[in-house]
Amino acid sequence: MGFGRERQWRPGRRWAAPEVGEPLADSPPPPPEVASMCGYVSSRDRGVTQRTDRLPRSRREHGGGTRRVTDPRGSDAPPATLNQCQSLAVSKPLNTCCHLWTTLALVFAVLVAPVCSNVPPRFVLDGQSEIVLRLREGSQTPVGSVIYRLRGYDPDGDRLRFAVRGQVGSRLLEIRPVSDTEADLVLRRALDRELEDEYSVVLTLTDGRLGEAVVTQSLLVLVEDVNDNSPLFLPHEPTLTVAEDAAPRVLAVLQATDRDEGPFGQVVYRLVTESSTDSELFSVSTQEGRAVLRLEGALDYERQPFYQLQVLAVDRAAINAHTATAAVVVRVEDVADSPPEFVVVPPVTRIPEDLPVKSQVMQVMAIDGDRGVNAPIEYALFGGGDSFEIDAASGAVYVAGELDREKRIETNGAFILTIGAREAGSDAEHVTTEATVILTDVNDERPTFRSATYTAEVSESAQRHLPVTLLGPARPQVYDYDQGTNGTFRMYLEGDGGIFEVTPPEGVNEATFLIRVRDPAGLDFEKVKELNFSVVAEEVTAVGGQSSRAHVTLYVRDANDNVPEFAETRYVASVPENVRRGTLVAWMQALDPDSGAFGTDGVRFTGLTGDIAQHLRLDPVTGKITMATDDHGLDRETTPRHQLTVEARDDDGRGNRNRVPLELVVTDVNDRAPRCLRPLYQLTVPENSRRLPPAHLLEAADDDQPGTPNAEVGFRILAGDPQRNFSIDGSTGELHLQRPLDFEAMYGDGDTRTINLTIQVFDKGEPPLSSTCLVQVLVQDVNDVAPRFERAVYVKAVSEDAPGGTHVIQVSARDGDGSYQNSRVVYRIQHGAQDKFVINSTTGVITVAQGANLDPDLSRPRAAHFELTVAALDGGIGANQLVDVATVNITIQDVNNKLPAFVEPGLVAIPENLRVGSVVRRVAAVDMDAIPLLRYRCADLQGRSQHTISGR
Repeated sequence: MGFGRERQWRPGRRWAAPEVGEPLADSPPPPPEVASMCGYVSSRDRGVTQRTDRLPRSRREHGGGTRRVTDPRGSDAPPATLNQCQSLAVSKPLNTCCHLWTTLALVFAVLVAPVCSNVPPRFVLDGQSEIVLRLREGSQTPVGSVIYRLRGYDPDGDRLRFAVRGQVGSRLLEIRPVSDTEADLVLRRALDRELEDEYSVVLTLTDGRLGEAVVTQSLLVLVEDVNDNSPLFLPHEPTLTVAEDAAPRVLAVLQATDRDEGPFGQVVYRLVTESSTDSELFSVSTQEGRAVLRLEGALDYERQPFYQLQVLAVDRAAINAHTATAAVVVRVEDVADSPPEFVVVPPVTRIPEDLPVKSQVMQVMAIDGDRGVNAPIEYALFGGGDSFEIDAASGAVYVAGELDREKRIETNGAFILTIGAREAGSDAEHVTTEATVILTDVNDERPTFRSATYTAEVSESAQRHLPVTLLGPARPQVYDYDQGTNGTFRMYLEGDGGIFEVTPPEGVNEATFLIRVRDPAGLDFEKVKELNFSVVAEEVTAVGGQSSRAHVTLYVRDANDNVPEFAETRYVASVPENVRRGTLVAWMQALDPDSGAFGTDGVRFTGLTGDIAQHLRLDPVTGKITMATDDHGLDRETTPRHQLTVEARDDDGRGNRNRVPLELVVTDVNDRAPRCLRPLYQLTVPENSRRLPPAHLLEAADDDQPGTPNAEVGFRILAGDPQRNFSIDGSTGELHLQRPLDFEAMYGDGDTRTINLTIQVFDKGEPPLSSTCLVQVLVQDVNDVAPRFERAVYVKAVSEDAPGGTHVIQVSARDGDGSYQNSRVVYRIQHGAQDKFVINSTTGVITVAQGANLDPDLSRPRAAHFELTVAALDGGIGANQLVDVATVNITIQDVNNKLPAFVEPGLVAIPENLRVGSVVRRVAAVDMDAIPLLRYRCADLQGRSQHTISGR
């Protein structure tokens, strides 16, 4: 595709359209703008990128791959629009377009600018030049599958349209848009590698603004094989003839083809034989894709004249391999030793069984194997018995004696005759052949019973379909050995009044029959004791049917058809729960309207069942039930009633049976002691209380029979109340408090005191039984005693220089309550301490407060005496808390802990002429201690003492 000779395009060179009629090859190339619109490709820049090693034959012949388009203006021209496309196709021939721009050059010059402003789209292939898809054929890639996602790119952002070019591609693939730049490639036609192993498809892409031009992209679909074909044998000889003395050799070469490829199309062969012997004579091997059938052993015509072999072709698939079978018949050819050969032998001859004696049955013919001599043949018959004979010269077979098909019923009337032939006058062994003579049936037999008469019996109580019992050696069989309908017969009864029926109603050749009860109502020993009727067997043939009958004498036997009837429909008996062995529990009676042993005289009590049946004894004759053991376990409180079943049977315990329920009621005895419903009752009572809390009622139960003295319960205090603080209502079990309880007067530790009352619960049976339970009364302490100090006033002196934490005095108080909580005392300084003293709340120790200064001179106001009010509080809570107070007087003792200080003497002026001993100045000093004693002395500047002066 092109414009022929290429002319160099130079910038600034004016381009002129060729004249009409000017050869296209000599025309200069169009300007780039027109070339891009018309699909022009320069011969210098044209190029095709192909992968010829992977392309199919069709693509190698017609070209393929991605077409590369370059700018015809050279490197110094701006890139043409087509350089951004993989391929630009023009739907019309290029020459037409060239003529258009030749003729309409001015028009194109005007239209070039808007066309070239659109940048063509391109396929997005991730660096590949061609799309190659490998798909598996058949169901592995079903129709409708999305096999590839097409993606395009348009610099202008236009919506892209993908398409498939050509009928092949359109029939194979369908484009389903996904977005403006993507579309799914969908398979619309089933793949079959055997029909087409590859498809070369051209995809197109346009943004709708290229006119009739489109961008193309090649797509190669490679169809991969699956094992979907079976091997197929090529035509071969189905029958091989091999002489019996043939040496081992190749008999045949077969070949099967498989349209699949790879292992799926490679075939191996195996031999399938009918027996292990055949596998030793023949073998199949795979050679160059063909099956080589070989003879491996010696053949023997007389042993087996032919072999049916199967050659199996199997492909090499690892799983689900496919197979094909070729049948080969190997006929063994007898080695010619010139014996006579039978040429005419009817394989099967059918004659009627009533064919007269001397009638010809068949004729055989044999010829001499030596064709040049053709000696006469003599015939002989082996195995014909007295029924057939053969003419030695002609080979005709005749009836020699009377025939009867039924006498050869075991062979279905067939005779297998062995006919021999040899040369006349020869002593050689006969060559034999076999011929089958089948006697066809003639209706010459009638149905016949094995016995002419039958004797039977049946009970009058026999049910429907119950067979009668045949007596004696008679065999209930009938036979007719004729063939087909001649030997088919129906059976029925005559003279039985419809009481019986015979089964089966029809038989073929031979049948064993039963006579069954059809209407049991017709059997009544009291009315009919003997019945006489006939059983008939009649052929079903429409014409000439024969029949026979046998006489049947049937005796009706009396039956035990009544059951024992108990005197009551339900028995109820009572027995005390402490019943002793041998005590009569109940007496059963039953009657039977039958006579003899079937009646009342034969009634025996044969069974006693129930939960305590093992502890009872049933007399089988009298029906008395007695206690069999003292260890019976009867307990009214556990099981007040026991359900039993008594069985009676007639015929001395072997006949009909009947059952009646027996309810055994266990009566009460005083064997259960009353018991408290709880083994321990607990009551909490505050001291000083005059009555017990509401939940103080004792409950007891007695499992003996309610409403009797055995179950009537009484109460009494048995132990645990020596002070008689409690009482109990003997009938209701209600416990009462006789006087208030004093916690402190009771012995014990802890916050509670415990009183354990033993209550006896007794019944009023004879003798009375009793048990005990425990009532635990928990007495709680009440804060009714206030704490008391040992002294009302405490006095103590402490030095004024005592440091913080110095022990001053310890106060002590006691509480007379009995519990720890209420008797626990804590101490508190209520007032007077002035932050000088603190008290330990537990021990009552008063100490100097940390950081306190007791010096009165340093206190404001000055205080040398403190009066503390100390309180002792018990463990009561809130308003129940009790308190006592005491006074602690503390005196502060003075210590010499302060320095004296001079009163300011001022400046002393001493005249120089002052006489010794003169008073210069009176000095005064003060001391803050309580009783100061001051001494004065004079000292020089170095501190050396000069004089001592006394003074206050």
